[in-house]
Amino acid sequence: MRPLTPVAVPAKAWIFQERESSDTINALAESLGIDRHLAQLLVQRGIRTFDESKAFFRPHWNDLGDPALMKGMDKAVETLAECIDNGERILLYGDYDVDGTTSVALSYRFLRKYCADLGYYIPDRRIEGYGLSQKGIDWAVQNGFRCIVTLDCGTTAFEQVDYANTLGLKVIITDHHKPSDRLPKACAILNPLQPGCPYAFKDLSGCGVAFKFLVALCHRFEWPMSELLEQLELVAISIAADMVPLTGENRVLTHYGLQKLNNNPSIGIRTMLQHYKNRKPTLDLGDVIFGLAPRINAAGRMGDARLAVQLLVSEDPEECARLAAEIENSNLDRRDTDTEITRIAIDQALTMHQAENKMTTVVCGSEWHKGVIGIVASRLVERFYKPTVVFCLEGDKMTGSARSVQGFDLYNALQQCADTIEQFGGHKFAAGLTLKASAYEDFCQRFEEAVAATLEPWQQRPSLPIDLEMPLEVITPKFFRILKQFAPFGQGNRQPVFCSRGVYASPGSPRIVGQNHLSLSLQQKDGRTTLPAIAFGQAALLPLLAKGLPFDIAYNLDENYYRGQSDMQLRILDLRPCGE
Repeated sequence: MRPLTPVAVPAKAWIFQERESSDTINALAESLGIDRHLAQLLVQRGIRTFDESKAFFRPHWNDLGDPALMKGMDKAVETLAECIDNGERILLYGDYDVDGTTSVALSYRFLRKYCADLGYYIPDRRIEGYGLSQKGIDWAVQNGFRCIVTLDCGTTAFEQVDYANTLGLKVIITDHHKPSDRLPKACAILNPLQPGCPYAFKDLSGCGVAFKFLVALCHRFEWPMSELLEQLELVAISIAADMVPLTGENRVLTHYGLQKLNNNPSIGIRTMLQHYKNRKPTLDLGDVIFGLAPRINAAGRMGDARLAVQLLVSEDPEECARLAAEIENSNLDRRDTDTEITRIAIDQALTMHQAENKMTTVVCGSEWHKGVIGIVASRLVERFYKPTVVFCLEGDKMTGSARSVQGFDLYNALQQCADTIEQFGGHKFAAGLTLKASAYEDFCQRFEEAVAATLEPWQQRPSLPIDLEMPLEVITPKFFRILKQFAPFGQGNRQPVFCSRGVYASPGSPRIVGQNHLSLSLQQKDGRTTLPAIAFGQAALLPLLAKGLPFDIAYNLDENYYRGQSDMQLRILDLRPCGE
């Protein structure tokens, strides 16, 4: 068979931030006593005064909003309080991803002390799919539950809530997903995105909404807030995993959650961390995203998500050790599975793109594991940089996971294909959907047409946003020490990307480390500043850099941990010949 010709992804476009007013930057730099480049980073994040800087660098509880302002909160508290007072069985019903399982674990860990009869339920991804299901409702009735509290789901569960109502169940919805033009007929709905909700901060995770509900319950029953705050590690994990903006309340919740995670994590998380080979003395949000979150997710992707909840709520060391080992095995299985499916999906996509000049990537496999198709979709976006849907076929039904490219509204494109889809939900950059196998070809055509009609030229090329350009001599230990206080980094507060031009590799410094990484020392013409750098996966550049020619770099500033020592280094994100 003739090998497939690779489909090239265009080189990244470097997109520089617009320059802010020099007067504003200089005034802020002077008031804070910091370098003007750091002040410029703050201004780019909307921080222009001393007080705003203080709130940014020193997040505080006082910056959190009053949960009573959330639409539906009074009714939600009243409904659950009535169930608690009457001793009725309450079921916490969560989604199977990290946000859903941490929402359930947070609520269960806190409420079990105050509710006489509390249980939880996580749907089976393969059998029930996303959100509130009829099977889950039937299970609740069969086991004597009188109230269902949905966590990280429920906003579009119209038929399911109607069904629960006919069975005499009370349903309280807590969610953060985008609602449609109508809402389910639940007893109460907590979702800051629902029409008419005056709650100012709209970007809470599902676990964040659950946290606000629990805060309101603390106020209603005069339960000690200190006990609830002990659970904030779970809120921080949900924020990191669900990629919600790390601004406003999320920054405060993550700040305190990371403190708990580092100082006194629960036994379940501590046991899980034993399988994460982290060399750093302090966990950051990257460790949560790449270490904890995939393991929590693996339980639901490869088997039973209830294992993750059991681990997160358990206080038994032996049980935690057993569950953590089982989840670790699921995570290893998940890695092997998504690697193999990704390989097959890339081959399928290459054939499709060569046959037709597509604006989208849509692939399908009949034996693909439903639990990893979201990961595979993300891999295909990295490979081809097109709006992507990956389907797995089961009988006459197809389950899909969709991912977008930067700036493109994927949810809107799916809405244009709604008559070919049985069910879908999600947001601008990621979504899940189901359709009949007979509608697959129609969907592919309609999705291609919808994307082609709305995808802007700049969205067809991967971009690298650059915060500012500066000479290497600006990077001092003090500069780096203050920069680290910009963390935690994530959506809405991404790690700053810098650009330096006319950079040289110090003579003899470029060398290959690991399997495919490039280690080097960098300097500019004056040679007064020499800084260590690493370019992951860029060993092929060694002959070019060894020639001693100047080049431009885009990079982050990171810490390198080795044998207990911590040193600053440049992590090169992109490199090109000088002036290109």
